Amino acid sequence: MIFSKTKPTETDNQLIDIFSALGDKTRYQILKLLSSEEDICVSELAEQVGISNAGVSQQLKILEKAGLVERNRMGQKICYSVKISNDVNRKLYKLIG
Repeated sequence: MIFSKTKPTETDNQLIDIFSALGDKTRYQILKLLSSEEDICVSELAEQVGISNAGVSQQLKILEKAGLVERNRMGQKICYSVKISNDVNRKLYKLIG
């Protein structure tokens, strides 16, 4: 049998969350855009992806929950950037970029 009967590790759970989040074409596109720039605001992402601000915000919540992006307030705007806080994320962004 390929899978062991042990509980998933923290890295396993992180990868499951990441792959679940990236299983959507729009979220992958958003993440790819964010990985090419420092900070992008929701309205700019909405324009580039071609969906509403609310739609982009919903997708960003999922990416944020998976630990892939982080939110930054710039005045009244909410902007996002990639979150490179661990080795898994660094490898992922290297692969995407």
